[in-house]
Formats: sequence, structure tokens, C-alpha cells
Amino acid sequence: MSKKKKARPNAVDYKLFVKLWKSSGSVGDVAKALGINANSASAIAKRLRDSGVQLKRFMRRAPQKIDVKLLNKLASGR
Repeated sequence: MSKKKKARPNAVDYKLFVKLWKSSGSVGDVAKALGINANSASAIAKRLRDSGVQLKRFMRRAPQKIDVKLLNKLASGR
């Protein structure tokens, strides 16, 4: 049995990326416009920032509250 390799995604044009980043409201919006996932868009933004490109930072989503009692009940099966 041979496994098929995943096709390598097309490279993202950095000029287009920066324009989309500037005009978008979230990492998800940029990712959707480019047809990539949000983690990839974040990684590209980090690479560009590390190279000195001044990209705005998007607000992080508010983390959900952790209900420890409820989650422990679910975990124990009670």
C-alpha cells in the first residue's frame, strides 16, 4: 500500500496577504479570502512580523469560562 502525499499548497503572495490583513477584521477573514486555514494565516503573519513587517494585531477570541465542577462530572461519567 502506498500513501498519497498531500499536495503542497500554493505559495501566498505577501503583497496580497498584507493588503488583506490590513482590510480584514480577523485572522479567519484573511484565511478565508486566501483559501488557507487560520493557523497558516497566523504563521505567515508571524513570519512577516519577525522580518520587520508592521502588521496590526487582531484581538484574540475571549476564552470560554471553565466550569470545573461540570467538566469533572462529565469526565467521571456521573
